[in-house]
Amino acid sequence: MTPKKKINAGKPDGAVDFQPFPSMSPASLITHNALYRRRQSLRADVRGKPITIGLSARPWSAGDASRSFNVSAGIWNFQLALPGSLVEALVGGLCKPASFHTLPALQQAVLIEAALENLLFPFETAISQPLQFVTDADASTADINLDLHVAFASFDGVVRLGLNAEAGRLLSNAWDAFPMQAPVDVEDLPVPVQILAGAQTLTTAEISALKPGDTIISEGAAPGELYALCAGQLQARCIQSEPGLLLTSGWSPAAISQPDGNEIFMERGTVMDEATIDSLSVRVIFELARTDMALRDVKALAEGSVVPVAALNEGAVAIIANGSKIGRGDIVRLGEGLGVRILQLGAND
Repeated sequence: MTPKKKINAGKPDGAVDFQPFPSMSPASLITHNALYRRRQSLRADVRGKPITIGLSARPWSAGDASRSFNVSAGIWNFQLALPGSLVEALVGGLCKPASFHTLPALQQAVLIEAALENLLFPFETAISQPLQFVTDADASTADINLDLHVAFASFDGVVRLGLNAEAGRLLSNAWDAFPMQAPVDVEDLPVPVQILAGAQTLTTAEISALKPGDTIISEGAAPGELYALCAGQLQARCIQSEPGLLLTSGWSPAAISQPDGNEIFMERGTVMDEATIDSLSVRVIFELARTDMALRDVKALAEGSVVPVAALNEGAVAIIANGSKIGRGDIVRLGEGLGVRILQLGAND
């Protein structure tokens, strides 16, 4: 049997209900985009507690306990919607939070304005107008909704500020004038620089079989050629010279610390056996010295620069596997190459 077709009188067959698009004037659209651009979050304090305010990717959602306040700045008006839990966190200490919602509107406005005094003051300075919480401001022309993420005390959520184009331009200019946090200076950040005699890739089984007296042949290293390894990610060639350890190349992505052929292909559902685990590749590096340098000093290093490390001792080579020290050795010459003879094994040698 063919199902009966539902008839909706007054609508064309197949019509779909859509919510109306928000109405926004061209001037308001320009202001909206001026507000919703990349901005640094504002940081201030409210009665001794830190508060952070930034643009929110989540929209405002009104709840039963949310409160709406009118804010006046001269001839401009705003409408501020706050979740009830944030209101109670803000007025704690000024009144009993639970009783705030029973107070007359004027008293509520006075208390919220007092709670936000430290936050409002820089904006008042920027716009040369007092910001006042009032009960009779007309915010009917507000066609821009600015959703803000606020973190204060135990509250972490969204508030909404409704405003028109003129008030939005005022707020945007004030936000631009708000003193920003100084960016973190990373130029003094210490960066580890290791001086390596060479490296080799061994399997876990080969490492477990090592014993004092064994020699690990360094991979493709010529006598006298060393490497500087920066933060495990950049490398440069270097040699010992009269002034000290001299770089003979610029920085490039570190290959010396990366193991070769570490991929193991297995079919789905296959259990890895002990022999497969023993065949895992481990990169072993031979460290002659290490130092910490400020990031700005590392940036300044180039071919011909001298790396500030203590005198190198070829009889005190740290053997490091996957970032962990597994022993100590000394350098031995092997024809045109070199190796490291193991003197002791163990991290605490």
